[in-house]
Order: sequence, then C-alpha cells, then structure tokens
Amino acid sequence: MAVQQLPGYKPLCYIKETLYLYRKGFIYRLVKNQLEKVIQVYPGTTKESLRVLARLFRTEPKYAVPISESQMLLIGHRTIKVVDVEKQVVGDISSSREGFSDPLNICVGREKWGALWGDYGPNAEHDSINIYGLTKDSKVETVYSFKNGQVRHIHNIIPKLSGGYYIFTGDKENGAGIYKANAAFDQVEPVKIGQQQYRAVVGFDTPKGLLYATDAVNEKNYVYLLDGKGEPQSVCALNGSCIYGTEFQGKYYFSTTVEPDENNRGVTSWISSKRGEGILSDEVYLIEIDDEMNFKTIEKFKKDTLPMKLMQYGAIQFPKGITDELWCYPVAVKKYDGVALRLM
Repeated sequence: MAVQQLPGYKPLCYIKETLYLYRKGFIYRLVKNQLEKVIQVYPGTTKESLRVLARLFRTEPKYAVPISESQMLLIGHRTIKVVDVEKQVVGDISSSREGFSDPLNICVGREKWGALWGDYGPNAEHDSINIYGLTKDSKVETVYSFKNGQVRHIHNIIPKLSGGYYIFTGDKENGAGIYKANAAFDQVEPVKIGQQQYRAVVGFDTPKGLLYATDAVNEKNYVYLLDGKGEPQSVCALNGSCIYGTEFQGKYYFSTTVEPDENNRGVTSWISSKRGEGILSDEVYLIEIDDEMNFKTIEKFKKDTLPMKLMQYGAIQFPKGITDELWCYPVAVKKYDGVALRLM
C-alpha cells in the first residue's frame, strides 16, 4: 500500500520532477516533503468546503499537463489555463467548443505544436470533430477535422515512436477506434475501427507495438497489444473499463473504472447503482505491465456507496510527467477517496 499520503490534495503533474498538486483553488508543490503554496487558479467557493460537495459539483480541475520547465496546462470547467509556476502567472488559452466538455486528454506535442487535443462530449448531432494544436507562440489552431458523422469525439492522442500520432476515438459508432496521423496531420487514416475492442482512452506506443486498454462499458475489457501484424492480441483481461493510466520507470499502469450502464438514461440514471455489463465488480484495480508484457494487479480499491453518475465513477487518476516517484489519486473509493497516494 501507499508509502505516503496527502489527504485533500490532488496530484496534477511533475515539472522538473517536482510534484504539483491542487487543493481548494490553489496549486501547491511538494519540495522535500513540504507543501508550498504556489498560486491561486480558481476563485474560492463553498462548493469545495466539503469533499462530498467537491465531488458533486466537480470543482477540481480534471488534470494538468506539463508543457515546459515552468508551465503546465490546467484543464477543468470547460477552460484550458496556462499556469507558469515560476512567474506565478495564470491565464486562459482556450475554452471548450459549444456543446462539448473538457478534452478527455491532452497530448504533449512535437515540433510545431506544444500540445494537441480534440473535441470531447456527447455530440448528439454528430457534428464534425476538431483536433487542436497549441503553437510555440501560445496560439490555438485547428490542425485536423473529422467530417460530420465520422466520429463522435476524441478520447486521446498518443505519440508514435516512429513519428506522428495515434488518435483514439469513441464511443459506439462505426468510427470509434484507432486512427493514425502523420506529424503534420495532413494524412489521417483508420487503423482499427468499428468494434468495442478498438475503443480506448489509455495507450502507449512501445517497442513491441501499441499497448492499450479498452473502454467498453457494456462489453468485457482487455489490455491489448497491436503490433501491426493483424488483430490486436490480448495481454490481460480487465474487471472494468479503463480511462486512466501512466508510464513509470519502463512499466505501464492501467486503472479500471467502476461506472454505470451507459444505456441507462434519464433522471434515475444519476442515482442508479447498476453497473455496465463490462464492469465486473465494485473494485478499482491497478494493473502493472512490464516491457515483456507480463502483468499483475498491484492494488485494489473498493468503490464507495455514493451513486456513480452523480458522485463520480470509482477510478484511480495519475499526475502527468516524468518522475522517480509513482503518485496516484483514487476517486470515489472507500478510505482513500480524495487522497494523494505515493505508491513507489
């Protein structure tokens, strides 16, 4: 279990191997096991006075991504902010498109773009979906657009070892799956689409191929390896869908999710305790996979009794960036909800 705990703090990202965390409107950093307040990023609100209110109103930022030796992108409340932790300056750089929510992930880019992300949200009208890039001079531009009805939204963008990117799209339509793009995004084509075994949020391009975990709420989930020689090969079965993961010291970590049946709609869905058919238990698993594709479960957390849709899914989130410590953030689980945990 954890070797260090910080109750009430959400780990966001590492900048120059220093961990930055969020608590009640402020960014902190952890230096020699001491927490230092850095800058206020959100106004104070009573909605963060209690953990249960913070969960209900989604007051915390979703995540942060380091983009330089002093800056992070902070994502939450349908706005992307840039936070300079050295100059102690914060500013808005982009808002979510009308009808969409925060991007599910932001990819640290290469060459022309410092960061890349795509539209994410219900997209009931099947509008065209954009991928955006943050230029070196901090301008946001559209780098590619999927046509109307082609995909519902973007789950993630994964850098390829050979150059270019993989694009993960969702959710259940024929366009859901894995696409690939060259570095300039002027060539985008499907790799594997149209089945739930290609529906992913978390993935890593490894020397053995694309390692990814599926995100199917109503079908069984697996970690797959796509080596370019045919269909993806199962590495291990999962007890639930996977939305979060991280890479640490040459190993890959995947967190399963406890979430409700996505076919359950309407008011009662907000308080329903019915899990999706692909969510096999009320436990959140943390799976470790090494570079030889050996796997093991290293932690389990029990989902708490609060309703999944109203009060957040059971999951384990991870700060982004490079470090020699593995921190995580369990959400909606017993005992460790809202506690920053250092596991290694």
